[in-house]
Formats: sequence, structure tokens, C-alpha cells
Amino acid sequence: MACRGDVAYGSPDGRFRMVIGDDQLGTIRHLCLASHPLETGGVLIGQYNAGLDTATVTRVTGPPSDSQRKRTSFYRGTQGLQELLRALWPKEEYYLGEWHYHPGSSPEPSAEDVRRMQEIANSDQANCPEPLLLVVGNGYALTAHVFPRQQGTLRLDPEGPQSLMEIMND
Repeated sequence: MACRGDVAYGSPDGRFRMVIGDDQLGTIRHLCLASHPLETGGVLIGQYNAGLDTATVTRVTGPPSDSQRKRTSFYRGTQGLQELLRALWPKEEYYLGEWHYHPGSSPEPSAEDVRRMQEIANSDQANCPEPLLLVVGNGYALTAHVFPRQQGTLRLDPEGPQSLMEIMND
């Protein structure tokens, strides 16, 4: 059960669920506002429940310093991420996936977003066979997706507010 202030997304079959708190969503909103009109993004970090069917986002990063932000594209860099993830591993906080901002556009993943997430899912080095992607789009609308290894993409349905503006005004 999500606690107050959390927003949850789940797959129709109940196999996958993501919970993200309003603090993390507030950080994403701030980073989107600061980046506008350029795309931006970062990494979702958190924990899995014992059944491994729910990922709880405990931290979000902004774009690493070597990221490339443009009006219609974003390439997330890697500067400092390995060190951060290595430091959080003993605290049982792990890389869960990515978040991405499409200013003035749909909150749906682009073909490039899908390709990159499938690469992560299918990479043994990434050690994340089911990465999540949270996309913020026009009007700060949100969509969430999971990319199970060798299975493509699966949209997660919201269990509450569907935009950063709704969440931040509640």
C-alpha cells in the first residue's frame, strides 16, 4: 500500500508496480522547470519489495554533467553515476531506470527512448532486466513504462493523479 503523498503505477496483470513519492516528483518538477524549453532527465534509484513486483523510487538524479540537452532530444550522460550507484548499493538502493522530460510534447516515450530502455533491459552489465521509464510531457503529464527483458515495453496504469501539477497542488 502506498503511503500518503506517493503515486503508484501498475501493470494490468499485477506483475509490475512502481511507487514514487511526492518529494521525488517535486525534484523532477523542479528540474523540468529549470530545463524548459530543453529536454532533460536522470536516473530513478530505489528498492524492490520482497516479492520483486514493486519498485519504490527513493531518489531521482538530475542530468549528469556530460548529458546533452536539446529542444527535442536528450542524451543522459554517465559522469558520477557509477560512483553514486556503487555508494548506494550497500544501502540496498539500486538503479531502477530513467526519467525523461519532453517539453511541449507527448509524455509518451520516443522511438529512441524505447530503443535505449530495451538496450538497458537486455544488457547483463546494467543488471536491470526490467528498467522503468517515467516520462513527463506537455502540461507536466506523466506516463510510466516498464521494459521487461526480451519483451518490449509495457505501459503502467496510474493509480492516482496523472500530472505533476495535480500532484503538487494536492
